[in-house]
Amino acid sequence: MLYLSFMVNILMVDYAYNVNGAQGMATVLTIMALFIFFSEFPLFFKYFYEEPPLFQDQERPKWFNKTSKIKWLYIPIVFAGFFMMLSGLKNKYMGLTQFYGTWQNTNPSAPFKRLYFEANNTFKVSEKSDNKIIANGEYSYTKDRILMLGYTNKYKMSPIRMVANSAPDTAKKRLQLSGKYLITATQLSIETDTGKMVFNKVVRR
Repeated sequence: MLYLSFMVNILMVDYAYNVNGAQGMATVLTIMALFIFFSEFPLFFKYFYEEPPLFQDQERPKWFNKTSKIKWLYIPIVFAGFFMMLSGLKNKYMGLTQFYGTWQNTNPSAPFKRLYFEANNTFKVSEKSDNKIIANGEYSYTKDRILMLGYTNKYKMSPIRMVANSAPDTAKKRLQLSGKYLITATQLSIETDTGKMVFNKVVRR
């Protein structure tokens, strides 16, 4: 039973995060665990359902028998509370905005290649040469404007250049980009004081 619970947990994580190298083995091991479990199922059924309880109701204190009925109330409340808490955390830390995804810079001479918008309103910027991440941080937006603040601010994004800043300070946020945006399902344009950047949505196949 312990092995099956571990494998179901691992299997769900592998498929949820699309871990291609581990999905096959996790599936096989889970099937093996199910085979073992159902091979011994009559024993489990007998132990949990047919064996008499250790103590009968009349052997327990009366107050215990009365208070034990409360479990039918507090167990659903606990499960409902956990569900609401997890839903709230998911919306807060894993919510996806209209920007979510990978965007390719259409300007071949631009100093950076791709812009990644991720969950929890975070972003990353990759270098033109080898897609190395050179900047990351958080972004906020209104109806028509976007503001991007970097944590490890090694560079400052610009349509025509990337300006090196002072040594990174992870305790502070620095302005990476601020401008007016226009977004569709396939294209994102951001107009700043120094020019305009246009990105195409990268569709993963």
